[in-house]
Amino acid sequence: MVWLKLSWIVSRSNFKKMKTKAIIAAFLVMAILTSCSSMATSIPDATTLPTSFFTVTPTATPVPVSDTPEATIPSPITFSGKGNAILTVNKWRGPALIHITYTGSGEFIAWNDNEKNRELQFILHVRSNYIGTQVLDMSDNEAFQTQFLEIYTNGIWEIEILPFEHGRKVSIPSVITGLNNDVVFIQGSKPSLLEIQIDESGNYFQVSGQGNDGFVPIIDGKPPYHGTVKIEQDLRMLIIEALGSWQIKVLDTSK
Repeated sequence: MVWLKLSWIVSRSNFKKMKTKAIIAAFLVMAILTSCSSMATSIPDATTLPTSFFTVTPTATPVPVSDTPEATIPSPITFSGKGNAILTVNKWRGPALIHITYTGSGEFIAWNDNEKNRELQFILHVRSNYIGTQVLDMSDNEAFQTQFLEIYTNGIWEIEILPFEHGRKVSIPSVITGLNNDVVFIQGSKPSLLEIQIDESGNYFQVSGQGNDGFVPIIDGKPPYHGTVKIEQDLRMLIIEALGSWQIKVLDTSK
C-alpha cells in the first residue's frame, strides 16, 4: 500500500511538471504567433504606399533628326590664265552659267566636254575683247555635265562658273540692257511681250527662253533689228546670243 501511494504521488508530481511545461510552451507559441501577426500587418499593402513611391521621372522626348540636308547654293568656281588651257571643272551636278572675260586682239575659242570627252552644247568664238554670260549646263543629267573646258587663244582670260541663283534677275515690266551674250531670269508677273532692239551690226543674233516645257525659240536674225514678239507666259529665263549692245523690254499686257 505504501509503495502504491508513493508511486501515485510521484506520478502526480511529474504530471504537474509536464502540465506546467505544456502551458509554458503554449504561451511561447502564442507569443510568437502574435509577434508574427503584428509584423505581417505592419508591412503596407501596395495600395497603401504613398504616391511618390511609384513616381517615375520623365525623360526628354528625343528630337527627330532629318537625314535630308538643307539645300545649299553652290559657290562660284573661278579660273584665270593666258593662252591655251584644258580646265578640269569639279562643279556641282546641275544647271550652271559661265561668265567669260577675254582681253586680246586674236581669237578666243572655248567649248565644254563631259567626263567621256564628248563635246556638249556650250561654245564661244570671238576675235577681240569680250565679256559675256552663257548657259553652261541646263540639266542635272549625268551625261550633260561639264567636266572639262577647252580654251584656245593667245590672250588673257578669266572664267567664272555660277549656279543659276547667281544669275541676273529682273522684274516685269522691265527694260533690260546688255552687251554681248547674256542670261536673264524673269521674276514676278507673267511676261507676254518682248520689244527687242539690237542696233549694232553683226553676223547673227538669237533670243530664246526656257519655260515649263523646256527650250522656247523666240527670234533670230541678222542685226540691226527692232521689233515686238509675243512670248509664252510661263517663260522664266531669257537667253540672248549677240555680239554688241542690245535692249529688251519685257511687258505684261494682261493688266
